[in-house]
Amino acid sequence: MRCAAHTLQLAVWDFIKARNIQAIIVKARWLVRKLRTPTLRYMLKGRELPAPLIDVVTRWSSTTVMLEHLVKLENTVKELVEKKFIESKGIHPTFCNSLKELSSLLEPAKIPTTKLQSANLTAGEFHHIWTKMKLNIQNQGTVPSGIFVKCVEEREKKILSSEVLVMSIYADPRYKSILSPEQVRLARENVKELADRLLKLNTAQTVQPTSFDAIVQIDNDEDCVYESILAGGEERHSV
Repeated sequence: MRCAAHTLQLAVWDFIKARNIQAIIVKARWLVRKLRTPTLRYMLKGRELPAPLIDVVTRWSSTTVMLEHLVKLENTVKELVEKKFIESKGIHPTFCNSLKELSSLLEPAKIPTTKLQSANLTAGEFHHIWTKMKLNIQNQGTVPSGIFVKCVEEREKKILSSEVLVMSIYADPRYKSILSPEQVRLARENVKELADRLLKLNTAQTVQPTSFDAIVQIDNDEDCVYESILAGGEERHSV
C-alpha cells in the first residue's frame, strides 16, 4: 500500500519540522561534522569507533541513523567536550537526553515504512502495523511522543475513513473484530451494493449474447485482414 507508506512519510515530516525538534537535529548535524574532522576521526579510529554518518536532509530515515550513531558515542562525546576537543556549545546532559528521546521516537516508524510498501499487504495487515506503530510511540509517554501521535492521527484520517479499506478489513476474519458497529454496518451496505452491481452486470452480459458474437466476428475479420497483409509481405520478400 504505497499511499499508506507515503502518508507515514508525511506524518514523520510534520513531526520533525517542529521548531524544537529541528533545533535538536541541527545541533546533532553540527556535532557530527565536528566528529568527522580529520583529528577527531583519527581519535575515534584509535578507539575502534566508527565516525558517525551525517544525514541527508530530504531523507528522515538517514536522520534516525545519525541520531543512533550519536547516542552510541555519548560517553566519547562527553569526554571530548571535557578535554576541549569539542566546544561545549550546548552539549550538555539535557541535549544528550533529547537525542536519545528523539532517536527512540523515530525508531517505531522505521520498520513500518518498509512493511507498508509491500505490494501484498492486505488492509487488515496495514491496520495492524499502523496501530502497533502508534501504540509504540504513545507508550513512551512524553510530550514529543504525544505530538508525534497527533501528527500521525491527522494524516491517517483520509486512509482510515476510506470505504474500500473498511470493506477490506470487514472481509478479513483476522481483523474484522477491530471495526466499530457503525463501520460494520457501513461495510455490509457497501458490500451489498457492490454485489448488486456485479449481479446486474452479469445479467446484462447474459441477456445480450449477440453483442459478444458481433465482437468475435469483428476480431475474426481483423485477423483475416492482418493475415492478408502478412501474406502480401511474404510475397514481396520472395520476389
